[in-house]
Amino acid sequence: VLPNWLAMVCVVAFSSSLDVAAIEMELGRPLDYDSELQTVGLGNLVSGGLGGFSGSYIFSQTILNMRGGVANRLSGVVVFVLELVLVFGCPAPPTAFCPTGAFGGLLLLICLELTTEWLWHARHRFSVAEYSVCVFTFCAIQSLGLEAGFAAGLVGAGLAFACSYADTDAGGVLLRPSGACRSVAM
Repeated sequence: VLPNWLAMVCVVAFSSSLDVAAIEMELGRPLDYDSELQTVGLGNLVSGGLGGFSGSYIFSQTILNMRGGVANRLSGVVVFVLELVLVFGCPAPPTAFCPTGAFGGLLLLICLELTTEWLWHARHRFSVAEYSVCVFTFCAIQSLGLEAGFAAGLVGAGLAFACSYADTDAGGVLLRPSGACRSVAM
């Protein structure tokens, strides 16, 4: 059980970090990552203790609310009540009432939105090295499969970080700054 648990911790932590980053990009201001990840961790602890599944934010709902100008918690309460009605009041799984094409269309929409955001719009927000890691990871996943492509992307990100870290001047200032900040001790 321990390897499966550790793998889930890594996957949920990574996906939660991506969710926080997506919300942060939409907001245009930084969020408190520690607080956000603690919220997800507490939710997963409660869910696991009650026999549920682990997960992370529904960042798409958060971004949809932000784009729609919804600035209160009422939409979350509505979603919660509707989910209770679906779980306890529906005689069959709710997915039995939706055509399969609707799910395929929704997945295609999400795919196109994420691909456009990270492979096209992000090219101006990242340094050349960071953007290259995004494109390399995407291509590696397409050619090697999800797990091997993700591992190749992590190796690529590590190499890009090592190269940028080695490319500092004597004063410890990055020659090509990125969106990430780190201190350099000499």
